[in-house]
Amino acid sequence: MASTLGEAFSHEVLQTLLVNPNYLLLPLLDQQFIEATDTGYRFSHPQIRKSIYHNISKPKRDEYHHTLARYFQSRDKQRYAQHLDAADDPAAVNAYLHAAQAEKAGYHYAACLRFLDRAAALCIDTQQCYEIALQRGELLLESNTPLLAIQAFEQAFKLSTEP
Repeated sequence: MASTLGEAFSHEVLQTLLVNPNYLLLPLLDQQFIEATDTGYRFSHPQIRKSIYHNISKPKRDEYHHTLARYFQSRDKQRYAQHLDAADDPAAVNAYLHAAQAEKAGYHYAACLRFLDRAAALCIDTQQCYEIALQRGELLLESNTPLLAIQAFEQAFKLSTEP
């Protein structure tokens, strides 16, 4: 499961999700696949994590990502959305929208735009895609990028006229 968390992960997350995290971590530490940090652990090399991750079957990875999404749902909107996305869950679109709203409320426009862009990339419902394009346009207008805002509003207009 550690490889589905990313390059670095906290012991707290593993303790919450696993029955005996030490049992699973000790062999990884002994073989120097992971190393301890001040905040938890990290993989010794990105290729090690990637190799472990890709040796897990897709259904099992999806299961882990769903477990992690449930863990992060009330703790971290970004990681919640990313784990739903990694599991190819259609709910990722709404999760990214909620993450975008949280970032916008904190005036983190660049992060908000990244989440809106990812939501747009995953969106399959025309009405929802239209709403995302409108939100992008409004955000770009607020962040003083009127030319990009016009493009986003034009995209919203195209989506509004689709049957």
